[in-house]
Amino acid sequence: MNVRAPTDIPEWNYLQHTPPLSVGYGHTMTLRANDLAVQRWQQLLRYQKNAISRLSTDLGNAGTVSLGDYDVLYQLVAAGGTMRMSELAEATVIARSSCTRIVDRLVGAGLVERSSDENDARTVVAGVTPAGKAALRR
Repeated sequence: MNVRAPTDIPEWNYLQHTPPLSVGYGHTMTLRANDLAVQRWQQLLRYQKNAISRLSTDLGNAGTVSLGDYDVLYQLVAAGGTMRMSELAEATVIARSSCTRIVDRLVGAGLVERSSDENDARTVVAGVTPAGKAALRR
């Protein structure tokens, strides 16, 4: 996108006349559209989108778990097998709101177990099962 400020208005302030750019998680940043930093940011987001799409396709073609499932299982194994749900949601690269739904699906498939924390009954802990570890290795 190549946006130019009007040349016939000397006091044109591009920061006031450029709509905010959404950067996710409810945050926005206001920069001029032709700013090199914005172009690089947009390029990075496109690369990320393409990489995630390719990973999802490759995992689907291999008949293994989905990318979100893989992320949750990987984080649990990397943490030693169990994590608090709040920590798991923070550690994954999937959307925080998707973590509970994915864990629910993994519990139903027997790949993850959910329990209460021994020290705090209000805290929910997710743990990977042997079947979950095997699914991650495939």
